[in-house]
Formats: sequence, structure tokens, C-alpha cells
Amino acid sequence: MTELMKSLLQGVRVVPVFRRYGAAFCVVALSGALMACVPGGTQTQGAEPTAQSASGSNGGNGQAVTADDMEDGLREALSLATQRVVAQLGATDGFYAHDDVRIPLPARLQSVREQLARVGQEGRVDALHEQLNRAAERAAPEAEALFLDALRDMTVSDARAILSGPEDSATRYFREATGDDLEAAMAPIVEDRLDQVGAFSTWGQLQERLEALPLVSGFSLDLTDHVVHHAVDGLFLRMAEEEAAIRANPAQRGSELLERVFRR
Repeated sequence: MTELMKSLLQGVRVVPVFRRYGAAFCVVALSGALMACVPGGTQTQGAEPTAQSASGSNGGNGQAVTADDMEDGLREALSLATQRVVAQLGATDGFYAHDDVRIPLPARLQSVREQLARVGQEGRVDALHEQLNRAAERAAPEAEALFLDALRDMTVSDARAILSGPEDSATRYFREATGDDLEAAMAPIVEDRLDQVGAFSTWGQLQERLEALPLVSGFSLDLTDHVVHHAVDGLFLRMAEEEAAIRANPAQRGSELLERVFRR
């Protein structure tokens, strides 16, 4: 702030400033000060709009985010997240090699593992554990179409709530909208993949040995339900991670639209 402006704002006489800077300068400065007091006076007709007025409340890139942008951006984000997650988990070792998504052995089978090891069945137990994960990996790509179908039901109010929510709010919405239906749709797919990888055969052999053990009878497991539940948990865990990555760096993880929608 110049000495002249300080004098004006503090109500000090401007005569000393007038003498120092000259009449012409004071006229210019006073004109600017008066314009600042007039609503809209800081921008004359035909002047370029400021960055703030161009970008509205969204900031950063000079383009307002419309309701359609929000819906399209979230659909794009979830579509990209789905594709990446399916590619990761649908690959060999996508589940099996990662502790946070690996399908565990059913707890009841784990409880008799020591007894099975004593009768030479530990290798079959380990084989079944791997087969459960291989079935989940083979089933994962089938989830992509089921996920993408759910995007059609997203509303503008859903989009606004998601954008203003935590970094996994889109995944939470997605799970609430699709979780039960997804598990129901995945069940026959997982059952088929369990059969393909030989899990049912391995479990049948283990079951025979269990029936021969003392104090163990009527031992049964629903392998399909077990794998479906844990596989869907793994899918949504990876979805939440991918969503957080998109929010943190939308330009790198997606497109210009994601940059506008998420970097607000």
C-alpha cells in the first residue's frame, strides 16, 4: 500500500502527499480509491473476468462443475477403478499373494488342520487354500459388468454427497447399492470356478479323512459362500484404495474431467 493510500484510509490530510507526489498522481489514486468503493467498480465493462468469477466455486481450472459433470466424473472414476481392480485381482496371485485380500481357509477347517497334518493331509489343506484363491481370481473379471451396471442408478444428490464425503465415499455408495446383489450374482460364477480349479474334489478327499478321525463327524463347509464373501470384501477394499488414489491425483489417474470434479 502506498503512502497516499495509507493517508486516505487513516483519514489523514493528503496535502503533504499532494505536495510530494503531484496533483496528477493524486487524481489517479483518488479515482482508484473511489472505484474500489463502488460495487462492481473493480471491473469495468468488457474487462476480462477474474479467475475466481470464471471458475465459480470450483476453483483451480477456470471451469464450473455442473451436475452432469459430477455424475459423469463419478461414473468415470468408478469405471476406471473397477477396470483397474479387476485387472489386479483377476491376475494370477491377485488374491493369493496379498495378505490383505487373500481368501483364508474356513475357520472350522483351520481348527482341525493339526489333526489333518498328523494323518498326512497338510499338503491337501494347503492345496485347497490355494484353490480357493485361484477360484476367486478367475471369478473377479465377471464382477466388472455387474459393477458397471450399478452405475446407471446414481443420482445427482448421490454424486454431491459422494464428492463432499470421505475419500472412500464412492466405494461405500457402490457397496450399499450393489453388495447383496453382487454376492448373489457372483455365487454361481464362483461355484463354477471352484469346480474348475479342483477345490471341490480336494475338499471331498479331506472330508473323507476327517470322518475317519476320532471326535470329528458331520464336518461340512460351504466353500462357495466362503469364497464369495471374502472375494467381494477384497474387491471393495481395492476399490476404496483406487478411489483414494484418484481423489489424491485425479489428473494422473484419470482425465481432465476427473481433475475438474475431484480437485475442488
